[in-house]
Amino acid sequence: MKSNPNVEALLARLSLREKIGQLLLCGLPGPHLTESLKDFVRSNPVGGIIYFARNVENPGQVAQLTQQLQTTASEADQLPLFISIDQEGGMVARIAEGITLFPGNMAIAAAGSVSDAYEAALASGKELSALGINLNFAPVLDVNNNPLNPVIGVRSFGESPQLVAEYGASAVRGFQKAGVSACAKHFPGHGDTAADSHLDLPIVPHDLTRMKQLELVPFIRAIEEGVDFIMSAHIYFPALESEKKPATLSASVLTGLLREQLGYEGVIMTDCMEMHAIVDTYGTVEASVMALEAGADLVLISHTHELLTGAYEAIEAAVAAGRLSEERINESVRRLLELKIRRGIMTEVGDFPEEILEAPLSDASGLPTGVGLAEHGDIARRISEKSITLVRDQAGMLPLPRKKTLVVTIASSAMTIADERIKDHLSLGTALMEQGLDVVDLSIAAAEVAGKSPAVAAAAEDSSIEQIVIATYNAHFYEEQSRLVKQLLSLGKPLAVIATRNPYDIVAFPDVQVYIAAYESRPLTMRSIASALLGSTPFTGRLPVSLGDEGRYGSVMIEFASKTTTLAIGLMSGTSLDGVDAALVRMTGSGQRTQVELISFVQLPYEKEFREQIKALCSVQQSSVDQICSMNFVLAERFALAARAVAAEAGIQMNEVDFISSHGQTVWHIPQDDSVNSVVRSTLQLGDLSVIAERTGRPVVGDFRPADMAAGGQGAPLVPYGDLILFGNEQKGRILQNIGGIGNCTILPAGCSADEVAAFDTGPGNMIIDQVVFDLSSGKYNYDENGQWAAEGTPDEEWIDQMLKNPYFSLMPPKSTGRELFGAQYTAEFLEKAKERRLSSADIVATATKFTARTIADSYKKWIFPKHPMDEIIVSGGGAHNQTLLRMLTELLPDRKVTTARMHGIDDDAKEALIFALLGNDFLHGIPNNVPSATGSHKPVIMGKLALG
Repeated sequence: MKSNPNVEALLARLSLREKIGQLLLCGLPGPHLTESLKDFVRSNPVGGIIYFARNVENPGQVAQLTQQLQTTASEADQLPLFISIDQEGGMVARIAEGITLFPGNMAIAAAGSVSDAYEAALASGKELSALGINLNFAPVLDVNNNPLNPVIGVRSFGESPQLVAEYGASAVRGFQKAGVSACAKHFPGHGDTAADSHLDLPIVPHDLTRMKQLELVPFIRAIEEGVDFIMSAHIYFPALESEKKPATLSASVLTGLLREQLGYEGVIMTDCMEMHAIVDTYGTVEASVMALEAGADLVLISHTHELLTGAYEAIEAAVAAGRLSEERINESVRRLLELKIRRGIMTEVGDFPEEILEAPLSDASGLPTGVGLAEHGDIARRISEKSITLVRDQAGMLPLPRKKTLVVTIASSAMTIADERIKDHLSLGTALMEQGLDVVDLSIAAAEVAGKSPAVAAAAEDSSIEQIVIATYNAHFYEEQSRLVKQLLSLGKPLAVIATRNPYDIVAFPDVQVYIAAYESRPLTMRSIASALLGSTPFTGRLPVSLGDEGRYGSVMIEFASKTTTLAIGLMSGTSLDGVDAALVRMTGSGQRTQVELISFVQLPYEKEFREQIKALCSVQQSSVDQICSMNFVLAERFALAARAVAAEAGIQMNEVDFISSHGQTVWHIPQDDSVNSVVRSTLQLGDLSVIAERTGRPVVGDFRPADMAAGGQGAPLVPYGDLILFGNEQKGRILQNIGGIGNCTILPAGCSADEVAAFDTGPGNMIIDQVVFDLSSGKYNYDENGQWAAEGTPDEEWIDQMLKNPYFSLMPPKSTGRELFGAQYTAEFLEKAKERRLSSADIVATATKFTARTIADSYKKWIFPKHPMDEIIVSGGGAHNQTLLRMLTELLPDRKVTTARMHGIDDDAKEALIFALLGNDFLHGIPNNVPSATGSHKPVIMGKLALG
């Protein structure tokens, strides 16, 4: 660790007791700082304070308490304090009223956008900071792959380690952008346990190899994101620790694994040392010393001040006895002081910044300034509404008809010590009544379900009740709730079940026909459920965990949750209609850090007659509904054949392939609404996914474009996401120019993030050239091999200038096009005009080729170069083989280096098929895979649909 002279000076002035105090974080018994508590703070200088619900009356009181604590420490000549809290969101939040309470992790993941995790954390962090809170014990990075886990559940983002990693990293970034330290918990992973460490010592039996593939993945990603704190778990991992010590007390885990193997340089802190996993084994006081020996920097003693003072004395005695060296104490204090300085909690010389000691400001409503903002409420509501997940509606019950409805709510309660108390209760019946439904509202505490079930059944049997809705609360843990649901089901009336905590409740009553997962039961969620039930808002949530074969994340997602390396086949048939490209790809990881290796590549060309059949379907004048319907299945057979061929080429059995990802064949694409022709933005790709899945026996992902278009995008171009992964460069600005039937470019400024990527279709690529060659050769040639024919001719520059006046070339990006604009009709008119101008065949091909080159170069000069300095152009697709086209581009762009993808280690022809494998990989990991800045979508979305083999 690099030495900071200011920190060293601070260390030199601190006594041993003051240093030890910096290593301790304690709680307070109530909401007010009494004189006796002030005396305790003065006598026991600690590193920080943790708030629980017992310390909270309202946001104004919290802000005042914070200011009083910092003032008391300042008056006692102590260092500024960490003021910390567990404000995870959802069901675990110490402040639930007056502040904006955001949905919890699993609800955010169900809403489907990584950016939501960032926005929620940023807004939440700003409100915490307004209360003087500078450390939030969030996000939870446990991978909840055990449905029987009693303490994590919806506190986790889900069961996929990659999904948890990406959402968790976004939350870390959001909190810390707001100036609040984030704390990733519970290292090395509390997700796969069936015991609660608050009450017992859980054991996780997995070896390190498995843990690196699953439990550790989110923590590694958080370390890369620069998370300030990592909290240890009181869990025993036999594979990591030879003695039966929880991770908190294990040097093998905290020092050997976290510090040395994973390279973490931030603050390691313990979970509360008064949990039974510690108290019942070593005791809080002795364990505090052991935690420091193991490598912890900060020890959390949340409740009992006698135990805190006992820890002081034990640590001091351990130093005196040589069990702990003072340098070991200094090592941790350095980390803590440097972090306080970096986060603005303390000045470089250890003083209190003025704003920390100032009395909190309030707005006209009495809330502290910056708390409960309307724009933050809008974010929370949007995420909540998107999260509500329709798992099944086999009865066709939804949206609820406006009939008299019995609504039963199992009231939320503190299911674990982590929940503390839950006060803000709103029944689902009340939420539905607010929206005008005729409701009989019954709300029952979880502990009273057995006793009140007969009364509920009697109410349900009443002849006036036409339908029933019940909101369960972790029913898979409580048999009395399960019995009640089954009793209501037996009445034969329409019944909808909503799980308002863990989504696994359906396993307790698998015969229910209508089931919804809502992940939490806060008032905001109850109103979101009501809106969805009544059809006011759509069901858009996706399950981040598996429920057998139900939901988006079924058995395929379980398989992917344990995989860091996948073998996949990407399939592509482009607008040039040459045939099917199939790429066998090995991928490690997911998201923008995916590493890709091309194993094999094959091209299955279309015969001339088949190619003409598809081309006819791309024409309004020649296509027919029956032919389009038939070709959807015929093309799927071709795609399946290509998938089997590329696997055979590599000597791979199909059962070794994890999944197939297919773009399909675009036959029509309408990027924008067209009121003149009464059409809306839409797209159609052929090559049915279910047929491919049936023929190959593998899961198939495809139909990517509609999700982006539904979110306001043009559904194209799709390759920029993969271009960024494959070609992004910290030093060089690059344009990735694909020249297939249509030309499309991706702009990658040097060191850019996904938000800075731009892309658009430049216009025709090979589409006009190929059709011209086909017609001029009377069908003998499908394309101009190596550009030889064009090389013999002279382009008609005057005519090219006229063609460039087409309105498409004046449209500002993002934009996309296809055969509907530059297809058969355009080419027929092109050839007719060429005859009028008396051009030779070679001149016609040269003109078509130069036209493509000009559309590309002119697009760069008009839309790219004025905004972005670009160093090189990398060409791929069929156009990369046309030497005349490449020469023309080089001449038109003399100040830029023109290369091909092959020169960068990526097969020119395989690139797009490879990228569709990448898109499928992120779909299966629940990670958004569009680039809104390229497509025009108003948000990141998870593009794709799944067919199981």
